[in-house]
Amino acid sequence: MENTKIGGRGIMEGDKKQKKSIGIWLPNFDTFEMNKCYGQIALGLFELGADVALLTSGKGEIHSFNNSDDYDATKLRVIGSIENSEAKNIFSEFDYVIMYTWFAKNLTNWVKEAKESGCKVILKLDHNGKFGTRETLVHSSQKYIIRNFWRIEYILKVPRLVLKNLLVFSSTKFKRNFFKHLIVQAELADRIIIESPHAAYNLVTIFGDLGVHDLIEKIRVIPNPVSPSFSRSAISNVYKENLVVAVGRWNDEAPKNPKDLVRTIVEFLSKKNNWKVVIIGPGEDILQNYIKKYSPDKFVASKIQVVGRLKNEDIIRYLVKSKIILSSSRWESFGIAAAEALCLGNTLVGPRIESFEYLSNLGFSGTLALSHNWKDLLATLIYESELWKKGQRNPEEIANFWREILDRKMIAQKFLDILE
Repeated sequence: MENTKIGGRGIMEGDKKQKKSIGIWLPNFDTFEMNKCYGQIALGLFELGADVALLTSGKGEIHSFNNSDDYDATKLRVIGSIENSEAKNIFSEFDYVIMYTWFAKNLTNWVKEAKESGCKVILKLDHNGKFGTRETLVHSSQKYIIRNFWRIEYILKVPRLVLKNLLVFSSTKFKRNFFKHLIVQAELADRIIIESPHAAYNLVTIFGDLGVHDLIEKIRVIPNPVSPSFSRSAISNVYKENLVVAVGRWNDEAPKNPKDLVRTIVEFLSKKNNWKVVIIGPGEDILQNYIKKYSPDKFVASKIQVVGRLKNEDIIRYLVKSKIILSSSRWESFGIAAAEALCLGNTLVGPRIESFEYLSNLGFSGTLALSHNWKDLLATLIYESELWKKGQRNPEEIANFWREILDRKMIAQKFLDILE
């Protein structure tokens, strides 16, 4: 297997530097899924020689969905079932603790315990844009609730949500009170890691709006890592087909938006009959229902393959052949499926989500639609397919560019660099 060159000096240079211990803490996780960003960060740090452990108030059992990538997972230390009363003593065993809190109010006490233990506290955000956007009164996730207010699970949420948003945007006093826990956690942290520049701009905006400008200097941008099966697999002399791939948890309809995805695909295939589409991920029944609804043409429907959830090696078989990764998400944090596809020479088509702005790289590796609406996505998908047709996309160049940035050892090295 041909690997890309993965560099990095590691955590130690001879005997000059003392090995630092790093804990990665997540709240109430009964299972650590090692293909997630925290698992890949931990394994990247381990590969670089760091003394790293996974910490949680849950059971903390390790689950490796893709064993070929996670061969070191069983060697990682895990400390589970941590009570808040003993957290300080456990955190004190580490030089640094990377904490996934998402600025959640109920996790502020854990940040306080970590800070009081004497370790350096690094907040790791997984950001969907819900905080920090001042130019938009209502975030996409909130718009979805309001538009579906007639559904019983949303009836009581809508009045509270509208009132809260109006108060936050009209009253500085209420705003500061509403974001109090965010300010407290940010003040306690030594560094704040966020995964894309546009997500950082959002956070900078809210810090500025709250008048806490001194907290801005703590922000660092480090993208989420991609596992080695995507970032180190062979890509030379791979033939790319007229194939679009979409990957997602389609049974989670609110963020993933399978309705607009299928409508986009059906309309695209009716105009571009020399292309095919593969949809990967759970929610097959939902997808098939939308295909039946929007594609009465059996010829078009026959070009859509719904395959369900797959292991990495099976996903890669499609992505090495495909040209475009398509997303219809209303909101995302980092969009790891898109990042994995870029590392295999695909280009991205999706809405203007923070991480997609980063991953499309000013048009170098994708084209973004004005919104997640199917009409906008369709126009953008047609445009991107034409770029491939005209020979204006270089899959090896795209793959090598993103592999050098997103491989888990590279991302782990960035964490080590900011810990120094």
